[in-house]
Amino acid sequence: MQELKIYDKVKSENFIISFGELIKGIEKIEPNILEGKWEIAKGAYGYGELICSIEDELNSGKQYHTDGSYIFPIIKSQEQFFYHVSMKKIGSDIELGVFDSTYLFLRSNNEEFLKEIKTFFNDVKVLVD
Repeated sequence: MQELKIYDKVKSENFIISFGELIKGIEKIEPNILEGKWEIAKGAYGYGELICSIEDELNSGKQYHTDGSYIFPIIKSQEQFFYHVSMKKIGSDIELGVFDSTYLFLRSNNEEFLKEIKTFFNDVKVLVD
């Protein structure tokens, strides 16, 4: 398993680029990866009606599953956003998210896919399990 940690910052600001930028990069390389069911892990939080409702469900002990075609357009819109989230594609080794507004991450066993995604960003660390 490899992990990309993406630390790119918004120009002239001191905060990371949006999670939506990672989603857009994935769409350019392998849009089918985003399709299907995703599980959002406990601990997710952020801003917006949907994001807060996900947070509430997770805090009540429930699991949260969603379809990629529903959640990813909302994330890309940047009208609602996560400060922290880990999303795992069900039945796959793909996991992506935001760690405490510090970096974006993408985990997979597909080294070629990760190498292609890495080209969209400037400040990236690659970790190998």
